[in-house]
Amino acid sequence: MKRILLLVIINLGIACSQMQAQTYEYIYPQYKEMVGYYYATPTSGPLYNQSSDIKVKANTTLQFDLSSATFWNGCTNFTWYVNLPGGATPVILGRDCKVELSGATGWAVISVDALDKDGYRHRSSSFMIEVIK
Repeated sequence: MKRILLLVIINLGIACSQMQAQTYEYIYPQYKEMVGYYYATPTSGPLYNQSSDIKVKANTTLQFDLSSATFWNGCTNFTWYVNLPGGATPVILGRDCKVELSGATGWAVISVDALDKDGYRHRSSSFMIEVIK
């Protein structure tokens, strides 16, 4: 009986240590660290983590380019989370994202997550964009 109990305790310890190895650590950019560029109407320019001063016109194309920002160097497995007014659908190409905005106005919330070069930590950034008439 003691052997069975000891084996159960050992197996639980192994299972717990394996679960801990699968946890992820997120790396966020520093305040006002550039994470890429955006292109749209009426403005374009650098893209910063947690920006909220970006305004673009409805019925235009909004593009994001993260390739030139050093924050993402060596990252893979880019995942974009996009919530757009009017239900516009993004076209995602790895580090880049392109959105054809509809006539709807409001706030767009966009987040991007990538696997860091070490293979287990995640780099992440998010920002808000106001879509205006």
